[in-house]
Amino acid sequence: MKIEKVFEKRRKEVIIFSVILAISVFFMLMFRYGNDFFWHVKAGEYMIDHHTILKTDVFSWYLSPLKPVWISHEWLFEILLYGSSVISEYGPVLLTFLGIFLLLVVLYLTNRSDFHKNIYFTLFWLLSSATLSLNVLPRPFLISNIFLALTLYLLYDLKKNSQSKKIYFIPLIACLWANMHGGSSNLSYILAFVFYFSGLFDFSFGKLVASSMSRDQKKKYLTVFFLSILAILINPHGVAMLLYPYQNMNDLFMLSTIAEWQPVNFHHSSSILYMFLLASLVFSLIWGKKKFDLTDFIILLMFIFLGFKAIRFWPFAFIAFTYVVFHYVPSFRRRLSTFDVTVVLFSIMVILYSMYLFEMPKKELVDESFIQILKEEKPERLYHNYDYGGYFIYRGIPVFIDGRADMYAKYNYQDSYNLSMLRGPYETYLKKYDFDYFLLDKGVPLAYYLSNDNRYEMVLEKGNTVLYKTKEKGL
Repeated sequence: MKIEKVFEKRRKEVIIFSVILAISVFFMLMFRYGNDFFWHVKAGEYMIDHHTILKTDVFSWYLSPLKPVWISHEWLFEILLYGSSVISEYGPVLLTFLGIFLLLVVLYLTNRSDFHKNIYFTLFWLLSSATLSLNVLPRPFLISNIFLALTLYLLYDLKKNSQSKKIYFIPLIACLWANMHGGSSNLSYILAFVFYFSGLFDFSFGKLVASSMSRDQKKKYLTVFFLSILAILINPHGVAMLLYPYQNMNDLFMLSTIAEWQPVNFHHSSSILYMFLLASLVFSLIWGKKKFDLTDFIILLMFIFLGFKAIRFWPFAFIAFTYVVFHYVPSFRRRLSTFDVTVVLFSIMVILYSMYLFEMPKKELVDESFIQILKEEKPERLYHNYDYGGYFIYRGIPVFIDGRADMYAKYNYQDSYNLSMLRGPYETYLKKYDFDYFLLDKGVPLAYYLSNDNRYEMVLEKGNTVLYKTKEKGL
């Protein structure tokens, strides 16, 4: 009987790990370079080559002379990303794969008993919610996801076991988080305070229940709250890192014009993904008959709000929901069946098929002919689409603007956007910046304007991209 139970448990582990591996390989197959990848890599290269941590811009022809303050809150990840790209062309791909794989493994290992109590719901949750919510770009969010999962595990561990001291690892995580992806590291102390606050109450109201924590638990949560704040200060930018996330999220113009900061749009098909995640969550909570814990309630409200506020928080929502939802899903002890074996075989087929199909995505975001002209002509005041900036940095071309919108926001970000869309006093912007070359998508309103103004001449048109230059005065 004992042997059968051990075998049964191992079969569950094999199934879950097969699904986790299949999901991770699926994301590897979906790997792509985004605009931000390129300037992240070059920032890492610059810091390694110059033995420094960037605190101001060195890539923009317009901004560098102004010596702007750059809160390089991702500096350590940028060095890691650059290192992976130096080791191998496949380094960033492997880094992305490991980021997804390790996150799912952490979620499993820290929720093992809950994952095992209803294997069918576990498979449904991982295959649907994880695949819909995670992203496949080599960005600092890969590390933030893991740090968030570990932080929630440690906070819940103390809630379940008042004697636990694992929670004191959170300040260490907060310190690493502040240097890998400082923009999200404030979650370490915010979540510690949420657990402390919810532990102050003792009541039962309908299906909502709260249980007062012991004095020792409250003391540990409050201590970690303060220690995490202090740990975040251990970074190249000091106190500025604490304020940075809040200042960044107050720039409404910047947030309204960057895709990943867009709120859920119920008229757009992409919002179906987040609504599916919420629907799965609501279904599981209704399915269960347990009363709803106040801490879980606050955590859910917090991350539901973040998910509605910006699509970039969907992975965070998936992680937080995972630590809550399995508390309420009823056990389902049915023996594993042919279905389970099918899941394993299917997962293995996905892995093998994905590896067979995988090809490295091309890095070229702009046709090489445009790059060659820009290299030869060496424009001093190039204007270009926002999304081209990171790639131009990667190719050694000084930029007007790039993906570091938070740094440009106080200077030329709004001007650049308004000029491309021909909004506001765009003629004034043309005089102010005195551009000598323009590289644009043909569909941008500015491109149409340049094509109908004899002060500018087309240098090259290829595909959906067009290059103009300003004619010499007097011609």
